[in-house]
Amino acid sequence: MLMQIQIDLSLLNELEISADEYIYLYLTWRKGQAIIEKFNGLQYVERNVLQDKGLLKIMDKEDWKSDTIRQKFIDFFSGDFDRMWAELISTYPIKVRTSGGGYRVLHAADPDAKSNEKAKKRYHKIVGTKKHRHDEIMKLLHIQLKAERGRLEFLQKLDTWVNQQTWENYIELGSDGNNNTAGEGIRVTRKLG
Repeated sequence: MLMQIQIDLSLLNELEISADEYIYLYLTWRKGQAIIEKFNGLQYVERNVLQDKGLLKIMDKEDWKSDTIRQKFIDFFSGDFDRMWAELISTYPIKVRTSGGGYRVLHAADPDAKSNEKAKKRYHKIVGTKKHRHDEIMKLLHIQLKAERGRLEFLQKLDTWVNQQTWENYIELGSDGNNNTAGEGIRVTRKLG
């Protein structure tokens, strides 16, 4: 059995955990104990440290299989999609002024509008209920809007922006528009099995 787990390094920094600890927490949450047994990284996981950080509850000090994942860890993955979508809609400009003095509409103001349906379905495929993924995209959108200030007339329609995952073009930019976020946005894929 082959399982792929993508790890967002900015999430590891935020939780202050190692990749091995992340994999242990994720597999425990997803009931992947059989995979954990095959995974040699368990020897590098200090369960008490994870418990002290509020990510894990040790039920039996001798039996790691009885560990339970705390809500603090789950919250990074379980978000209300409709709330996340509404946040994206309220942040992404509804319309932009064109060079001719008119306006160009980028999306409907109502998150549930029929004209937003295509972008909403695509965004759901991208983020699902992964709040940390949505938060990353929102951070990159804010960076894009700041970097493109004064040139918003060229901003894509929302459905194009989502389909092309344009936010990825801004991973390397820092909040001040400079290239100063080394390591953020990088993903490491680890295959287990």
